[in-house]
Amino acid sequence: MEVTTTTLILKKLRRTILELLLSDHPNDCMICEKAGDCTLQELAYFYGLRENRFEGERRTYTKEDGNPFINRDLEKCILCGKCVRICDEVQGVGAIDIAYRGFTAKVCLRSRKTSTVNSVDSASRSAHRGPHRQDVELKDARKISRG
Repeated sequence: MEVTTTTLILKKLRRTILELLLSDHPNDCMICEKAGDCTLQELAYFYGLRENRFEGERRTYTKEDGNPFINRDLEKCILCGKCVRICDEVQGVGAIDIAYRGFTAKVCLRSRKTSTVNSVDSASRSAHRGPHRQDVELKDARKISRG
């Protein structure tokens, strides 16, 4: 069996998917603190994306979401699911998941009933492993009361 991973059609499809991801992403690469260390930015350069042909409504979130362990910038999250997988498979906690559907989808705690301080702390470490690690900033856990 022969598997072809690089064809003109596949390149066009990958470029379109990347354009769709970038259509709902802040256009601040030049001033972003992760400029030069961002997989999404590298892919945009690789596929020659200078402008986005998809315009329309974007998700808007505030940076502070009330989580005691992390500051998340959900506008930069591309919902790749890496943080969810790391939390489940590596940390063994399963405290976070992608909630809601479509335009309202975002990474959230799975259940407030089952989440303890330790599981949320582990989830925060998992969330820090996003594809460009710019959507999450860990807070100083020593300042947080565990009572």
